[in-house]
Amino acid sequence: MGSAAWLTLGNIARAVLQAMILLLLARNMPVDRYGTLVALVSLLMIFVPLIGAGYEFELLRKSSGGEPVRQAWYRYLSLVMLSALLVMGLVFLCAHLFFDWPVDALSVSLLVFAELFAVRVLEGGNRLYQGQDRSLAIVKGRLTFVGLRLLGLVAVLSAGYSLDLSTYAGVCFVAALTFLLGWHVRLSAVFDVRPGLTWVSAETWRQQVPTAISFGFDRVMSNADKLFVERLDSPAAVANYSVAARLVDLLCIPMLAFMTALQPQIFRSGGRHGIDPRFYLVPVLYVGVLLPLFWCWGEAAVVWLLGASYTNASGLLLLLLFMPITAFGKYILTSRSIAASAQGILIGSTFTAMCVNFLLNLWWVPDYGAQGAVAALLVGELLVIVSSWLGLHVAFRHRARRESDAV
Repeated sequence: MGSAAWLTLGNIARAVLQAMILLLLARNMPVDRYGTLVALVSLLMIFVPLIGAGYEFELLRKSSGGEPVRQAWYRYLSLVMLSALLVMGLVFLCAHLFFDWPVDALSVSLLVFAELFAVRVLEGGNRLYQGQDRSLAIVKGRLTFVGLRLLGLVAVLSAGYSLDLSTYAGVCFVAALTFLLGWHVRLSAVFDVRPGLTWVSAETWRQQVPTAISFGFDRVMSNADKLFVERLDSPAAVANYSVAARLVDLLCIPMLAFMTALQPQIFRSGGRHGIDPRFYLVPVLYVGVLLPLFWCWGEAAVVWLLGASYTNASGLLLLLLFMPITAFGKYILTSRSIAASAQGILIGSTFTAMCVNFLLNLWWVPDYGAQGAVAALLVGELLVIVSSWLGLHVAFRHRARRESDAV
């Protein structure tokens, strides 16, 4: 089985495990407390791009080039630790100054360790494996990380404990610590331990870090709206929004597999050519089948899965069902930009979309609640698609003109 197939199957399995975690949390926590947890984790996710300072791409470069990686790995761990401590302070201040969440410093610290430090260490190790084209090892690591958390929650509930934010933070911490001990031992046994210490190379910075920056802007846009909803509406609204978004993530799994299968042909053309226009009908038809089903039975399905507290999630689900269409277009254009080494287009489009998304959230969320946040997210996604397409069109025209002048 090829690398893309392993990664696709791994993403599908991870999405299923994460949905099971969501189901356990939503059914066993009060809806307002679950909303506060979602908002806190969303705040953490905004700071993810700061963790590690892009040094994980240097690990990829060294691993793919067969260079020594041990000291580079320890430098990466040091950067992740220092930046995680900085983020922990920022998050704790935001939690108390701007949101007045009922959280304590210990819970914030444990969640920072599990959601930021441990996740970035996992992804740093994945870059080492990626450099040697060992996709199965990447899949095993990600599934083990999520699986340990799921097992911890099941164990806590089976023992008769109630779930709250501090309990969840403790479960995440123990699961992450257990995983990291085995992960570090495994990496130390697999990769070269000879010394070799450098900073991020110019080539890595030019090719990889801009892509990480654009993905960071996109991550901010997809998480900040939950903070707007919590601040301008209510924690219960955030909980309903989060549940609807996770269910749509599950429904997007077939589209994820389809998009992954299309990516190689985009990279083979250097991004100059997209895909057969008929393929764009696939997400449209997919959504066309799902919409009437959820229009008729969406509310009943959500209540059956999660309880009456999440009735409002069904309305949000209908709006979010358009996400497979926008995600498909954005994925194709993002792949074309990376293949064409036009990361500047990605940075410009995602940054612009993020700013517009912020303004629309401030405008719509006070009047329309979570539905306004969903609408703002869809507008931001469409803006990324349109601006990326225009940027690529102009860039390829200029390249063609330069090539004709050179001839």
